[in-house]
Amino acid sequence: MSLLILRLEDIRSVLAQLCAAQGVDPTSAQYLIEDYLGAELSGIRTHGLIKFLPLPRAVQARVGSPKIVSAQGCTFLVDAQRELGPVSARFCADLAIDQARQSGLAIVAMRNSARYGRLAPYAERITQSGLIALLSNQGGLAITPPGGITPVLGANPLCIGFPTGEAPLIIDFATSHAVWSEVLLASLEGTELRPELFYDQSGQFTTVPAAAYAVDSFGGAKGFGLALALEILCGALTGAKMGRQVKDEYDLGYLLIAVDPALWRSDAAGFMGEVSQLGQEIRDAVMRDPQMQARLPGDRAREERQRRDAVGTLSLHPQLWERLRAMAEGSPA
Repeated sequence: MSLLILRLEDIRSVLAQLCAAQGVDPTSAQYLIEDYLGAELSGIRTHGLIKFLPLPRAVQARVGSPKIVSAQGCTFLVDAQRELGPVSARFCADLAIDQARQSGLAIVAMRNSARYGRLAPYAERITQSGLIALLSNQGGLAITPPGGITPVLGANPLCIGFPTGEAPLIIDFATSHAVWSEVLLASLEGTELRPELFYDQSGQFTTVPAAAYAVDSFGGAKGFGLALALEILCGALTGAKMGRQVKDEYDLGYLLIAVDPALWRSDAAGFMGEVSQLGQEIRDAVMRDPQMQARLPGDRAREERQRRDAVGTLSLHPQLWERLRAMAEGSPA
């Protein structure tokens, strides 16, 4: 099926109408659009506009605004009260920024929130204040132990961001070999999954979205170990649930850490300059294939975003666009 080529201004208009029709206030709508449209523009479709489809259910589940339920030193525990994910994430990122500016370090744990998209936008928000960011959260059950069939852990992502004085260095990845949103996207678009990534309930690889049951961690046992550590840090440590005790997205936990380089460096600008220099050394590395150029994490997504912003258009699958327009007219997804 051919993709639709749409003007960005038309997409933004429909998304604003969608949020209003679904009962989302203008400020929260802005946060959602920045998060999900930003991912789509960056070429990360699994975390893009498809994230709007569960919005009606998420709006109905809202209880209140995020609130701090515990504060000790530079640490905070936030009850998001089932707030929309991008709103909760923005609240916690700003809390971490404010505290790290005061004391040099902030650790914010959050639970009881709806999901959001990528971690990268919130890490980038923290780095824009000259701070180092480390973010993680649990995902829904997806990862099986090496050689196993049963999913026991989430595809728990890890994101680390460093300020450079220019574009920040953002390292953002899931601990699964493939993200579960690929299944949702393939289901919507009526396509097959990429081969040899997802298992069915018999432990065989499947390309059928409806049959997908589990996925491997990246890097074998090492990736599984990292996913396990993040499950405990974001789960047990925050008071959220873990593993097969997780029943829905509100059982998941989140962790945001902000560090001021000036905590140990008298010259924070010097720190950023060194990070920037290292990045340039990596980009200047000689490649085995002379047609290739070394990239830093996030380079490709940033270039894609800049290209699409300059062109002013975005290609969307007709099925997704139809669903978004229907939601803008007040229909559930």
